[in-house]
Amino acid sequence: MRKLMLICGALICGLLSAQNWALINPDYKYNYSNDGTDTISDQIFVTQIDTLGVDSFRYELTSDVAGHCLTCDPMQYSAPCYGLQAPMIRTGIPHVFGNNVILLGTDLWIIAGAGSMLIKPHLSVGSSWISPLGGTAWLYDADTMSLFGGVDSVKSIAFSNGDTLLISKSFGLVARWNDANFGQMLIGLDGTLQLGMHLPDVGDYFAHQVGDVFEFAKEGHYEDASCVHYTYGWIKYICMQREDLPDTIALTYQTIEQMDEYGFTIPGPPHPCGGWQGAWVDTVTVHIARGSMMSTHHFNPDLHIGTWPGAVGLSDYLYATDSLFTWMTIGLDSTGRTTMGSAFDVASNTNLFCSSDQDSSILMQANTNWWLSSTFGEGIGLVEEIRDGIIAGSRRHLVGYVFDGDTSGTVHSDSFLLSVQEHPDEAPAVTLHPNPADDHLLLTSVAPGTTFSILNLTGHVLLTQMTTSTPEHIVVSGLAPGVYLMRMDGYGPQRFVIAR
Repeated sequence: MRKLMLICGALICGLLSAQNWALINPDYKYNYSNDGTDTISDQIFVTQIDTLGVDSFRYELTSDVAGHCLTCDPMQYSAPCYGLQAPMIRTGIPHVFGNNVILLGTDLWIIAGAGSMLIKPHLSVGSSWISPLGGTAWLYDADTMSLFGGVDSVKSIAFSNGDTLLISKSFGLVARWNDANFGQMLIGLDGTLQLGMHLPDVGDYFAHQVGDVFEFAKEGHYEDASCVHYTYGWIKYICMQREDLPDTIALTYQTIEQMDEYGFTIPGPPHPCGGWQGAWVDTVTVHIARGSMMSTHHFNPDLHIGTWPGAVGLSDYLYATDSLFTWMTIGLDSTGRTTMGSAFDVASNTNLFCSSDQDSSILMQANTNWWLSSTFGEGIGLVEEIRDGIIAGSRRHLVGYVFDGDTSGTVHSDSFLLSVQEHPDEAPAVTLHPNPADDHLLLTSVAPGTTFSILNLTGHVLLTQMTTSTPEHIVVSGLAPGVYLMRMDGYGPQRFVIAR
């Protein structure tokens, strides 16, 4: 995550010092951490201002968010989770500010929806007052502290419910904690000022410049009345043009794509039912809105969601009968880049989700039919997209790039992608049974000494070993219920299900 540590200039500091105590500024986006690190766990900003009277306003804030629920009973929801027992995800979690902030006069603030705390920063040390819900508040300290390269006045207020607030004259709520936990600390601002830790906007994720090259591996599957089809291939993007507009970025790419398809009969023992291989060159122009993921485009085909941590949105997935609920996660990858991940839940009438224990790309498993997620990397763009189910689905994941001379992974040559080999229509199929399986699989029609791998639907290899006999007896009791893919060189892939 990039740090934008800006020194507060004399002019700006002079203007700020002349203002009243400001709990929240509509021109800012406030970035908070809840674990004492530089990772942004919450972003708060004003979405609407309502006038209540003379010098009185209501500031509507970013909507409630989703997050891990440590107190949820996973066994109570084991059916929709399909074996994933923890952690649970709960929606409707209020921000550190709650849902809105009310200003009455010049220095009287109420944080609504979060205990209705009444704040009187203009009073002196030792002052106390009664909060709207009957508790008592004390202003017990006034001091100065260094904030974002400058020095600002701060005051500390304690509440009888155990909450303590540290407020700054220029930057509002600096920290909130409770006797029972760490709480949240202001670590950065975005908006008209960028100070401290910066939460990338969509434009920061798609920082492609002319000459940049990146490549995805693609795979998919679909079924018709008598055949299941598997597709594999690569698609390379070469950035040919970039136009930066005030609210959008227009990127034009040349694409070079190679695709290969195998088909196998269903139901019963699989037999080849045709296939094809092709390669082609095309051009695509992508218009990316800088401030949100609300508009769809080539790298975001169906996602409508805010980009702040925990934002809840919708996805109009092609194969879903209704819009799917979506949860946004923000994290850091192994290189320190910010990642923006989304995940989906089909159950539109629930406020409890299930997730895996991944960090940057939380993979929701809404039921036994769909596994859906997307992950974006700062400066890279789309890293991985999964749209996978039992009867149809697809996955594309970044395998390599060359950005401003920085090379990572594998990028195939144009000649390799455009070469088309003779398709092995009669490639033998892997035969697995029983399917669905419980704790054991029997692998037939494969010679001893053949190496095979079992992958999950995110593409992670879970098991690799060599056959020693025909048929081969495989123990899968250590795999959780779900859908898996078996692959081996020289054979067509086979999807199988573990159900217990």
